[in-house]
Amino acid sequence: MASIPANLDKLRRLQGEDWRIESITSEYHGSSWTSTVVLKRGKGELTLKSDDQDFGRACLATKQFFDADGGRMFREVADLGRYNTELLPLTIGFEEETKKAFERLQAGHIRLTFDPSALIREFLRSRAWGDSRFLPLKVQYFDVLTVVFVMSRKAAESEQRLYQMYPEANRYAKRITEILLKSFDPLNEPLRNYLRFSDLNGKDFAELSKKVINEAALNSDMLGRLAKDGPVEGQIGLRYLIDMYRRYAEAVLPLLKILSEAVAIVDRQPMPDPSLGLTKRVELIRHSGYAEVVDCLDPRIRHAASHSAVSYDQSHGIVKFEGAGTDGFDDFEMTYADVADICRCFTRGFVPGIVGTIGMYQELQLAAMVQSGDYRRLLLLIDNEAPV
Repeated sequence: MASIPANLDKLRRLQGEDWRIESITSEYHGSSWTSTVVLKRGKGELTLKSDDQDFGRACLATKQFFDADGGRMFREVADLGRYNTELLPLTIGFEEETKKAFERLQAGHIRLTFDPSALIREFLRSRAWGDSRFLPLKVQYFDVLTVVFVMSRKAAESEQRLYQMYPEANRYAKRITEILLKSFDPLNEPLRNYLRFSDLNGKDFAELSKKVINEAALNSDMLGRLAKDGPVEGQIGLRYLIDMYRRYAEAVLPLLKILSEAVAIVDRQPMPDPSLGLTKRVELIRHSGYAEVVDCLDPRIRHAASHSAVSYDQSHGIVKFEGAGTDGFDDFEMTYADVADICRCFTRGFVPGIVGTIGMYQELQLAAMVQSGDYRRLLLLIDNEAPV
């Protein structure tokens, strides 16, 4: 396509008519610059070329970035000299500056006055890349990076301690990790996948984890008290186990929502309706290649327990679950042994597995995203974006 002679006013006018910059090239010819700009709008394409000095300066100051959706974008920086100065430590000097930051951390000289994960999430969601309120993310980038790395390491250590306490959780953790890596790969499109994952994980994970941990402490105390009293009749012990099952199922529902949507992404299925409850989400996972992840999660037990529709036949060692008024399932029975097995598997396997994995993955994603080139380049626009 032949190029069109242009000047800066023409370029600005076309941008105002929704023509998007696709590429910019500049060539120096001894005393002046010749710049070429390719613009696209829908299926249309225009190529502008100019030796105009103002046009050339604008092109040199317009840099390629990646937005939070992983798409290319071109924004003009206000101060090109400052841009180049701030670019050096984030590129050529990255390893040396990172080393210095870890030394400062070890010496106790890093004190952030803000929550890095919260401010980063706000920055990316805002799309207000040039807003000066996010300046600490750029000015203190290497301090933020080291703090995020430490948070990630502590999350991994906590996860390992959790699985040492609950060995049954390991097989669930491995499969859940596989699902998350395939659906929200932190090394592929880091900005986009970080936001997609954090948007799904809308609940405050710290509060959710605290709720589950408190529940675990309560359950451990209850089981300890029962054990001190000597042998406990089956229907008495199972009553406590089933109630634990119900409360845990309600506590981890937000995490099950994340898991079911991650499975839908892996299987390239439509995203589940946000209003779907426990039963439908478990059903979605069971119809995928990851059915074994929810092998101990039976929504019927949770629903029956919630409606006190559980009774015990001690003479035959059978627990009866009534379906009337409890999500429409048919009545069913389970032996004492089967109920004990599924409750143990759920409370000591699935629950710690999903809580530990998603908590660790959240920190892993943040660490991978913060050190990505896309994120570092985006920081350069903060407080240095030219007015539109």
